[in-house]
Amino acid sequence: MNLRRLVANYPGAFDLEHPKPLALGIHKQLAETFKPGCAYRLVGCYTKRRKYLQAVASPGSYRINLDGSVADPVSGEHAEYALNRLQNKKPVVGTKSNVTSARPILTLNRRTEIVR
Repeated sequence: MNLRRLVANYPGAFDLEHPKPLALGIHKQLAETFKPGCAYRLVGCYTKRRKYLQAVASPGSYRINLDGSVADPVSGEHAEYALNRLQNKKPVVGTKSNVTSARPILTLNRRTEIVR
């Protein structure tokens, strides 16, 4: 089971490009369809993604149910947690945010000399 299959089964709740905060305990609802451990891990993978954390940290965000209906507003505590996670996350390789600050990559040539 991977995230793409989860998106295909529940398009109202899971969207890889434009995620919305999920209702609390949604993994329990998924456990009715999938193995409990699998559902928990999939939701964990989905909710640790940068885009998801940005959605949770957005002011005025609402959580959604599996069918895409609105559940509850995101609490200030959860929004703050997501913001802290975002600030501590390493930049994604190849994004504009880290291209200018990246150190030169050191490689070894055939004579095992360091090449910049």
